[in-house]
Amino acid sequence: MFDPLVSLWQFGDARHAVLIVGLALTVWAAATDLRHFTIPNKICAALFAAGAFWILVSGADTGAHLAAFACVLALGFGAYAFQFFGAGDAKLLAVLALWTGPQIAVALVLQTLIFGAILAFAWVLSRPVRTVLMAAGLPVDPEPPAQIPYGVAIAAAACFAFAGLWPPLGG
Repeated sequence: MFDPLVSLWQFGDARHAVLIVGLALTVWAAATDLRHFTIPNKICAALFAAGAFWILVSGADTGAHLAAFACVLALGFGAYAFQFFGAGDAKLLAVLALWTGPQIAVALVLQTLIFGAILAFAWVLSRPVRTVLMAAGLPVDPEPPAQIPYGVAIAAAACFAFAGLWPPLGG
């Protein structure tokens, strides 16, 4: 009988465990952003530490990964300065770029922009749904919040990035 957890421990290595931790932290950041419209620094710090460990266990080029982190952090804070998204979003995107390195970081940023546009569009379309729910007697604010939880778009893009980092089992 095939048991995926046993298979992971038999054939996996530290890289799989670290990626699972990174994915869990990313989902936690997205859920927190969705609920509270903020991404706590402790999540970004934990992702940074796990990303540094990922670089060690994967044998990646530390300089390239740090350069990707610095570039995306600079872009993120530029976007924050122009109020495109929050500082937590900038930090989350940058620490995920630390994980991916420069090649996948470009895709991560582009996918984040795509998922962000989809999320913004859905946010605008939620207004009529909110009106119907309010007419049905449910206690719903007819206007969606002014903020958009961009951490959700970042996490969606990160899922693709983590899939690209996943090493083959047993390999």
